[in-house]
Amino acid sequence: MQRRRSVGWLNEKRWTVSHKATSIHAACMGAGYAWFPEETVRTALAAGRLGRLPRAEGAERHATLYLVVADAELAGPGTLRLAALLRERTRQGCEQYQA
Repeated sequence: MQRRRSVGWLNEKRWTVSHKATSIHAACMGAGYAWFPEETVRTALAAGRLGRLPRAEGAERHATLYLVVADAELAGPGTLRLAALLRERTRQGCEQYQA
């Protein structure tokens, strides 16, 4: 699906797809660019199917994320494990960034 939307400096055509794999495939085919977590595209980067775009402000993009577990007593083991993994990874990332 193609849509036009003004978002500041990006006044070009945008593509919206329904699956991350479709977005990655389109980027690998040279149909544009997108922000992907490195873990998701590591193989494509190593194979040279994707490249990193140079950025004036650095090589990373940061976002604020929130973890909400509405009721931990009712959450299943998978939800609690995911929350624990996210907390641990975030803690490791913060320690690495501060070092």
